[in-house]
Amino acid sequence: METIKCEVRSERGRAPVRKVRKAGRVPAVLYGKKEEVVALWVAGLDARRIVHEGLQELNVEAGGKAQAVRVGEIQFDTFGETVIHLDFLRA
Repeated sequence: METIKCEVRSERGRAPVRKVRKAGRVPAVLYGKKEEVVALWVAGLDARRIVHEGLQELNVEAGGKAQAVRVGEIQFDTFGETVIHLDFLRA
């Protein structure tokens, strides 16, 4: 199973997210199993790999903790070319 390394993100809101998207990272959220919701950053290359390889189940490593997840939703820009957000569901 693939493992994607993510960073836990503390900043929220439109302005900080736009700046980081321009730097090549994609915001994501990890939720499910009645645990805390965690906001993440995923590297742009990893986000594209999830889409192009059609990955549905993978491991997400964030904050030193790896968890098995399923890809819940992938949001694209208006033109359907760029991934702008990912949802991960704990498996």
